[in-house]
Amino acid sequence: TKSGMFDIDNEKVVDINDVKKGNTALIQSLIPIDKLYPQYKSIILPYNLEVRFKNGIFITVNDLGMRMTDVNEDDIFRVYSTVGEFLALGVMINERSRLVLKVLKSFY
Repeated sequence: TKSGMFDIDNEKVVDINDVKKGNTALIQSLIPIDKLYPQYKSIILPYNLEVRFKNGIFITVNDLGMRMTDVNEDDIFRVYSTVGEFLALGVMINERSRLVLKVLKSFY
């Protein structure tokens, strides 16, 4: 009984009241969602790009400080804020002959 990196031994029964009460031991035992995606490279967005990205505006490779040779169409990235918050999975798409990052799945 295993799925990806998780098996039945990872199971946690969570009472929402414990979370609301700030049960530190419970909260620390939970696995952060970004740990599900270790196979993807990460990108950290400065605040101005974070705001644009979260509002659905595509971010160009140049705005990310990358070169076209650094990425490929359909590459998927874990996207973080400058304070380390996992924002989303982003995907590179071809938009008018240029590669841009768009939200694939948001977690904010």
